[in-house]
Amino acid sequence: MTDSYEERRENRRYDVDGIEGCLTFILNVKILNMSLDGMAVEANHMISVNKEYTIKANHKGELLNLKGQVIWSKLDKTIVSPAGEVVPIYRAGIKFEDVLSEKTLSLLKFIEKNRILTLEKRILGRFNLKPGDAHIQCPHNFTVKKISLSGMLIESETPLEVNSEFLMTLTKSNGGKEVSVKGRVANLFEPEISDAPYRIGIEFFSLADRDREVLKEYIDSLL
Repeated sequence: MTDSYEERRENRRYDVDGIEGCLTFILNVKILNMSLDGMAVEANHMISVNKEYTIKANHKGELLNLKGQVIWSKLDKTIVSPAGEVVPIYRAGIKFEDVLSEKTLSLLKFIEKNRILTLEKRILGRFNLKPGDAHIQCPHNFTVKKISLSGMLIESETPLEVNSEFLMTLTKSNGGKEVSVKGRVANLFEPEISDAPYRIGIEFFSLADRDREVLKEYIDSLL
């Protein structure tokens, strides 16, 4: 549960410099096709080109775990959700990296179990994985601009969806203890000029006592 409004007002927010953060971005995807070199996926969130992702897919309890780099990404279409919202659908191509012999064998077995052969019996095929059986993970770095015991303002090259929740790690550039916090995206501010970062308001919740103490010590050191 998030802090009360009264507590958030009492927690003064301070300008800071030299705090970097990292979170793991997890995105559910639909696998469109796969080969030994890579795969094409579909998602309702933009997938950044040239970034490295960890791909995890689950089929009847068997987990396929690979790393790959996005070599192309595009907005494919938009659909209307049952709630009447317009949802963008993106497609991306991911090239696998460091596929060793053991991984290759696992991948071959995975393809054989999951492909639905076309009339031409191509190696690539459509997959019968259920939605949610595959997702991709990517570390995402950001810079902390303001911070308090109840939240922070960060700058990021990539927008984060409002109300999404992440486990975040904060590190001071000059060393010191790492702080792990759970954060909810409260606000997203679009950049006013081209190539400027997004400014994102984060609200902390379920902050462990140890991490709250470390965070308090750092904030106290700013006074």
